[in-house]
Amino acid sequence: MYVCVMDRQGKKLVHTNIRNNDFDFFLKLVAPYRHDLTVCCECMFGWYWLADACQGAGLTFVLAHALYVKAIHGGKNKNDRIDSEKLPHLLRSNLIPPAYVYPAAKRPLRALLRQRIYYVWRRSELLSRIQSHQLAQNRVPPGQTRRARDSWDQEVPAAEDNPLRRVALTNDLAMVQHFDHQIMAVEQELEKTNQEGRRP
Repeated sequence: MYVCVMDRQGKKLVHTNIRNNDFDFFLKLVAPYRHDLTVCCECMFGWYWLADACQGAGLTFVLAHALYVKAIHGGKNKNDRIDSEKLPHLLRSNLIPPAYVYPAAKRPLRALLRQRIYYVWRRSELLSRIQSHQLAQNRVPPGQTRRARDSWDQEVPAAEDNPLRRVALTNDLAMVQHFDHQIMAVEQELEKTNQEGRRP
């Protein structure tokens, strides 16, 4: 991670890359400034560990909304070194658009909910492709509910006279069934978690 420490007047005190995200080295690096230090990073893919580490070390942590930060500072050039310098400039000017620092204890539940959404989207894409195929062959598209698919999982490929298109349909239907199974498993786990959360 690239680190830039800046005072309130905009003077750079530290500007360097930390290999392997070594947080212990980071703490040594910022030790002279910890009395009045706010740590800020963009809301990208790897902020969880940094937020938790800062909380454990008693450091104030601010998560910057990546999209809004980009809209504010703009710029044609973008890399870690440049971004690490722009963030403290925005922070000292009180221009950081904050993002919500999701609590660590609730992240696994959110991740499971997001996984379910992802599976539903992928399944919908497969169903749309099957529907487009049916329309292309001037056939009535099948119903798109789990219960309705119990019958046309066999009927749709059987109605296809071309062996290659039949293979393609069978593959798509197999993936739909797989997503059905995984979505149901995720939903059961979510329901279980919900019931456990309601217990006094």
